Amino acid sequence: MPEISVVTAAYNATDFIADTAKRVLAQDFTDFEWIIGSDDGHDYVAFLAGEGISDARILQVYSGGKGGAG
Repeated sequence: MPEISVVTAAYNATDFIADTAKRVLAQDFTDFEWIIGSDDGHDYVAFLAGEGISDARILQVYSGGKGGAG
């Protein structure tokens, strides 16, 4: 288990999620996981990989709904 969990809510976040990822992953402290919580149907882990950002600490959870309806 990582010492810290960083949680980011994402909804239609493709315009800024790569910049967020770069900032989260640039931290000096490395014992963390970054959890992206979304309910918009986007696979942000795959999106980030397409942007050249891939890290085992990046996880995504889905609400099971779409746009808060779930």
